[in-house]
Amino acid sequence: SSRVLWTLAVTQLLKTSSPIKAKFQIIMIFSGWGLVFALLIIEAILVGILCLPLPSTVQKLIVKACKYAFEYKAPLMFLFSCLLLLVGSSYHDMTVVHPHPRHIENLSMEAYMLRQSQYFRAQRNFYMSAFALSLMIVLHRLVNLTKSEIKLKEVNSGKSARDKKLD
Repeated sequence: SSRVLWTLAVTQLLKTSSPIKAKFQIIMIFSGWGLVFALLIIEAILVGILCLPLPSTVQKLIVKACKYAFEYKAPLMFLFSCLLLLVGSSYHDMTVVHPHPRHIENLSMEAYMLRQSQYFRAQRNFYMSAFALSLMIVLHRLVNLTKSEIKLKEVNSGKSARDKKLD
């Protein structure tokens, strides 16, 4: 059933758009959204780890690894821009594919199911890319907060060590 819908979707895509655009969209379905999903999972794991109350040595290691990733601004801005473009593109797809009630009566059941699956895919892509974008912002802020917390702990431990020496 889903294989038939997938075949219908690909043939419909090839019929309705130019061959170059259709090939790009098919490649994007297989690789692009899989990469966005992988990025989303990695970001969610890192945010979860940074929110855990871990020892300061483990936190330092995690922050150091994340700091190297956030140190290079050009790839980070490129990734942010790509995610922003994907959010806009998937929002556009979601508004274009949305089945209007007046057009539903004229569609056959196969065309209706195809339209619904395209709409579901567009919604999924929108929410996945928007959540990846927001998690990127949250992760950047969490790394900065954890880094400043570690610095404050080091300063406080240095002050307490000096106070003990003076006593």
